[in-house]
Order: sequence, then C-alpha cells, then structure tokens
Amino acid sequence: MLKTLGRPVVNLALEAIPGLSCGQVLPDNRLIGRLGAEHLISRGYRHLFFFSLNSRARVVNERLGGMREVAAAAGLEVTEIAYQNSDVPPAEAPVPWLCERLRSLPRPIGLMVHYDVEAQFAIHACTEAKLNIPNDVGLVSVDNDYVQCEIGEIPLTSVDCNFSMIGNQAAALLERLMQGETVPLEPIRIPPREIVIRQSSDALKINVQPLRKALVHIAENFTENLTAERLARVAGVSRRQLYRLFEEHVGRTIYAEVLNRRIDFAKRLLVSTDNKIEIVAQYSGFGSAEQFSKTFHREVGMTPSTFRRQSSSHTTS
Repeated sequence: MLKTLGRPVVNLALEAIPGLSCGQVLPDNRLIGRLGAEHLISRGYRHLFFFSLNSRARVVNERLGGMREVAAAAGLEVTEIAYQNSDVPPAEAPVPWLCERLRSLPRPIGLMVHYDVEAQFAIHACTEAKLNIPNDVGLVSVDNDYVQCEIGEIPLTSVDCNFSMIGNQAAALLERLMQGETVPLEPIRIPPREIVIRQSSDALKINVQPLRKALVHIAENFTENLTAERLARVAGVSRRQLYRLFEEHVGRTIYAEVLNRRIDFAKRLLVSTDNKIEIVAQYSGFGSAEQFSKTFHREVGMTPSTFRRQSSSHTTS
C-alpha cells in the first residue's frame, strides 16, 4: 500500500522493513543490547540471559547480538530464552512456562528483556517462582515507559531509547524527502539516551569482600583522584590482586569502572542543569573541560554539547 502512494514515507518501526524503499529512523538496537549487558555485568551478574516473546523479530536479534558482544569481551555467554521457540502451545500464557525456566537456571541470573511490557511477564514469573528481584534475578528492560517502570510491582531498570530524538530526526528526514532529497540507503540509527537504574537490577552481586569494598568506594568517591593504590588499601589487598579481581569478576578495568561512573554522572548534570561544560567537567571528576570533552566524545559518540542539545529536545517535547 505504501509503495502505491508515491509519497515520501519514513519508517518509525523498531526495525527495518525489508523490500520497502523509504526513509528509516530507528533505535540503535545493538547499542541498546550492549548497554544492558554492560550494566548487568557491572552489577556482578555472570549468568546472562535474554528473554522475548518473538525470537524471529530483527529487533530481538539485534539487541541480543549487542548483548553478546559485550558478554564475549568479558569471557561470558548470553543464552536466549525464546518463548516462541518453546514447545508450549501459543495460546498458553508465558508466565508459568517462564517460571519453570527461571527456576532451572543457575543464579544469580542477569536477565535482559525485549521491552517493558514483556518485562512484566518476567516479574510475575519471578514472583511465582519465589525468586527475589534483584538478589536472585537482576532485570533490565527497554523503553523506559513510566507506567511500566515506576508504577508496577517492581521499579524496573530500563534503557531509554531516545524516542523523542527518533521522532525529531524522522520529521527532519521527512521534510527533506518532501523537498526532493534522495532516500538514504541505510537507516538512520539513533543511540540510546541512557539506562535508568531502578530496583530491579540495583544490587551488587559481588561476594568477594575486597572487591565489593573497592566498588562501593568507587561509587561513593568517583569524582576524586582514585588510584589503584588507594583502592587496594581500601580493599585490603595488593594492587596486583585487585587488578585480577576486577578482571575476573567485573569484566573491566579499575579505570573503566571509575570512568563509567564519571560519564554517567556527567550525563545527569548535562540533562538536569544549565551548568557550563567546564563546571560539569569539574563536578564529574575530570581534570579539564578539554579532557572531559575528548573522553566524553570517545565513550558516548558525541560531544557533551550535542548530548545536552539532544537530551533537551527529549525533555521539552
């Protein structure tokens, strides 16, 4: 039907539509999966799973693929829990099936779900299986839908896909197409805005006490000059031992953990305040605005000013 219209069209579905020559502005599903995996691993979950009701969807495969990239780099694996691929009749509710599946898995479980509505199935399944969230199951979802994430049974950690920016970019592309611009060959992919951490994953599944002490110290003092020597003293181990513990249990270096905390804090300041970049850099623990801007661009893929501008359009729309 769309082909017969002869009018400019922009696809705003979550995935590319094969065979349709039109503009496409889509979430970067691979980065969404990566963000979810990074968060679960940083919280100490080592048994990683991805649940969806439709494993055949491209968006599911893209998010699962991104998750597996991060897991592989940390020496871990991600197992797909696909309800559609099960032997359960389609008419049967997925909650009892998922309940039994979760009971059989090694714990603690780090579970990423396709999107927030499906996450409610996972929450109900955990309740039936008497599995505690987040101690037995750390749960991460996608969309950051306020009703699903804030008002449900368990406050839900979720990736903010930056839908407002997707809409803005789609409108801009549609205008260009109406003015005669050629349809882009590849979809425009919009990176996720952030991961909003709530109760469903807010646990630190680290049983190694020296490492736990170091991680708590980083969380409370990341804006300070945190050297490996200082953290080793706090943890009560040698610097070499601490390096090894981070490699084995966290999946990233001490520097990467501190940097991740600083970048997340800087993002919140950029969105919630009008502070100059120099002030944001200072408050976030960076030595200078130049160092902050360079590091932020490398880690986030855009400058702090661009991130603030895009985030502002999100919050005011």
